[in-house]
Amino acid sequence: MTTDAARAAASSGPMAERGGSLCVIQPGSKHLRMGLASETQPICVPHLVAYRFYEKEAGAGKLEDARCGDAEREEATRTVQVEVRGYIATTAKGNARDLHKACERVRDEEDEGFQWTETKGKDDKWKRFLCGEEAVHLPADAPYVVRRPMYAGRLNASCEGDVRKVCGWMVDAWEWVLKAKLGLDKHKRKEMGAVLLLPDVMTRWEAKEMVNIVLKELEFGSIVVHQESLAALFGHGSISGCVVSMGAQCTTACCVEDGVALPETRVAFDFGGDQITQYLHWLLVRAKAWPCSDFRPEATALDCETVDRLKEAHCTYGKQDDEASHEAQFYVHEVGQLAKRYTVNMASAHDLALMAYFYPKVLHGLAKGFAVNPAAPYDKQQDPEVVLEEYVGNETLTQKSANAGILLSIQEANGDDKSEGPTCTREASPWVDTKLAEAGLHMAIVESILRCSRIDLQQKLFANIILVGGGASPPGLADVLEEKVLYGIPRDVSVETVNVLTPKIDCQTSVWFGGALLGTLDFARDTWLTREEWVEGGPLIGTARKYSATTDVLSQAMSFMRW
Repeated sequence: MTTDAARAAASSGPMAERGGSLCVIQPGSKHLRMGLASETQPICVPHLVAYRFYEKEAGAGKLEDARCGDAEREEATRTVQVEVRGYIATTAKGNARDLHKACERVRDEEDEGFQWTETKGKDDKWKRFLCGEEAVHLPADAPYVVRRPMYAGRLNASCEGDVRKVCGWMVDAWEWVLKAKLGLDKHKRKEMGAVLLLPDVMTRWEAKEMVNIVLKELEFGSIVVHQESLAALFGHGSISGCVVSMGAQCTTACCVEDGVALPETRVAFDFGGDQITQYLHWLLVRAKAWPCSDFRPEATALDCETVDRLKEAHCTYGKQDDEASHEAQFYVHEVGQLAKRYTVNMASAHDLALMAYFYPKVLHGLAKGFAVNPAAPYDKQQDPEVVLEEYVGNETLTQKSANAGILLSIQEANGDDKSEGPTCTREASPWVDTKLAEAGLHMAIVESILRCSRIDLQQKLFANIILVGGGASPPGLADVLEEKVLYGIPRDVSVETVNVLTPKIDCQTSVWFGGALLGTLDFARDTWLTREEWVEGGPLIGTARKYSATTDVLSQAMSFMRW
């Protein structure tokens, strides 16, 4: 069934009624997309929560030093300039005063109706927390600390390693969207099903926490879990292909054959659109075209959003047109004052910034994006369910060994000292390939597809490369990627054609739409899990039935997931 046919079927008659009882949830590192499967577009809000605090929290807002690596980044940028333009230039052509104009004072409303967040309620008391756009548009002096529940497709655990606290941020954000944006209270949700779409890099224990949030905290009646790669492929009307997800802080490639993701082909990079945004800002500062000295897109959500708009509106792939006008406007807001409107010349950067996907060395030394809290590993010792899952093959496991023996054996195997607390370094994703990331996105796609042993499958995948995510939106990417993938294939590999498919629908919502179709067209519901099954056999601790039923319940909820 093609995408258009499936979409028409899902929006008419009984299918539309079925979609009205399904909520599709796609949690991303930067945006949260949520909506009824019967709708054509989801609600999209920044995946942020700002909490009221009374004392400045230690460790909040710490950032990596973004000044290191300038020499290596400069050399890599010159290489990109030679390929794209055919010459090396450190500044744009023309006088320096033409690179940007003096600012103008305008009202905040001229910036697409920009408004500062109202931090107090009707009773003149501070709001406990703020979500979405309200968290982005907070005044600088507001007594709030911003939290990001997810980072790089994973749970953004705090420096204490307290995963439950991060899940609490997520519950507040999701509950706010469900009530304020969709009008779904807990009474309505108990009669509804949820389709949860998870990033391919998310681990099994993280997926378990997400299911727990949807069923136990948000109280949906039932759930089914899908990986984003499968949903993206289904949204494009295919069942086999290489799905390239270009997210905000993580870029992944994964092959899918006949509706089944192939874990051995999964490749992930720890950079994405946020790092491209920082590189664009660095290019403009390097060319002396950026007018603001106190601008920090790597540290502030509002500054990052400003440069993001410039990137989305003016950055393209392809050679520079010297005669075209590359002037762009952006706004800087200050509380209690008129907004500043700047005009900047993008000629020095508009055709170079996006090439960082193919030359990752230009990103060296840049901060890892706007992450308020450093991520920490999950402490498996705090979750006996995960411990049991690793030893599920042993059918003679007793309750006593589950409570004590397994935990001790894991501590001894890892060399852990019981007197020491959990470490605060992030557990690396098993699919992040540092050496491959140096070669660029095109070589990651080649490597992912060549991990399939069958020649006929390799040819099918090379002919069906699908791009999703915000990074896939700029024009010209498909043509550039086709050429680079073709030249990156080894000579001893027989490939007839390379085809990067132009998205049939919006790249940023194609995964959500594919998930809506999967949920709506799934009549059998053999793999759906009810809230009663999960609460009785899943996350509750302290009962014998919980240990005997956990594995079956998890397998049912995540039957489509491939780790």
